[in-house]
Amino acid sequence: MPVLALLYAAFVVAVEQLLQWKYGASGIIGLILLTIGIKARSEDSLLEYVRAASRTTELASWMAGRKRAYLREEWAAILAGDPENDLLLSPVRKMRYALGFVKASLLYRMADLAAPLWHAVDWVLSVKPRTNTFVAFLVGAQVVYIADAYGIWVTICCSLYCFITLRTIVYLLRRMRGIEAESTSPRKSHIKR
Repeated sequence: MPVLALLYAAFVVAVEQLLQWKYGASGIIGLILLTIGIKARSEDSLLEYVRAASRTTELASWMAGRKRAYLREEWAAILAGDPENDLLLSPVRKMRYALGFVKASLLYRMADLAAPLWHAVDWVLSVKPRTNTFVAFLVGAQVVYIADAYGIWVTICCSLYCFITLRTIVYLLRRMRGIEAESTSPRKSHIKR
């Protein structure tokens, strides 16, 4: 019996490490939620399986954070379906939705963590001279790195490619973030001439 328990533990740890390596933290959370679902199903109780989906949804709403507390009611309403029109979700579909809610809450949290980083990007993109300085700095750093090792023609080609790529990224980020770039910095526009 202890050998079987040891083999089972080794298998569980191997699967956990594989999931963590391949899918990261979301894979581990998915494995935990899948384990909850399998346990509920093995008891041959439909009610337990439905409870697992509702517990998973509660976990997802908790993970989404306090500023998204409204999601708890929305997600619970989605799981409930529409009984008046005979639109009920199967327990398997409820669990799939609940796992989707967990994924959504993880994406919300990642967006919350990345929000402060966008302030610096928005600051650079909001004024054209700042953007041009940033692009020139990156292209210049590449020129200094490549020129000594590969020669002038490789440097010109790589610098041109880097410049075009960075300008495209700046253009796409401005469109994505909805930023209209000013031609001068805000301080200079207040100076009377």
